Amino acid sequence: RQKKICEMKMSINLRFYVRQKSRYGWRNGVVFIKEITPYKLIGLAAKWLYRENFFSLPMKHSFTNNTQEKKTAYCWNTGLAWNYLELVTRPNPAEPAHYSLESFTGDHYYAYTRQNSVKSREFELEHPTWNIYPAISFDMKLDAATIYGEPFVDYFQQAPCTSFLMDGSRTNVSFPVLL
Repeated sequence: RQKKICEMKMSINLRFYVRQKSRYGWRNGVVFIKEITPYKLIGLAAKWLYRENFFSLPMKHSFTNNTQEKKTAYCWNTGLAWNYLELVTRPNPAEPAHYSLESFTGDHYYAYTRQNSVKSREFELEHPTWNIYPAISFDMKLDAATIYGEPFVDYFQQAPCTSFLMDGSRTNVSFPVLL
């Protein structure tokens, strides 16, 4: 059976969230493990400028909305098959509980990347607050071994502890600061 048909292009990434203690207090941040983009030039520039693990694959996405739900699908092709993430949410955003996983995930204004075995680089991120849409349902087909490597396969075979959509936005990224 053919799963989902997607119509447009975008980027997708695997990341984890961190807290960094600075002289100004705690900073919520993100560390990107790998990002997939359909644009080779963007991937090359990000590798060079930010030392991020970008690579290029054919990608598409689709969005459908009605009064009861919002359906979002992201698709990418490894050359072997199309992979996808699909999330169905309510049409209106919800205010996440303070100190919730959803609140922490949406509230990050720094990114970190490895400089070498002892140093990291920090980037400041500037974006408006993102809306959060809790999931009604979640579906995924992912060749984790091909995309992320064998160490990640077991993680992607588990059910997620939470599923939600953030609307995201254009994000300004500062020049890196060596920590």
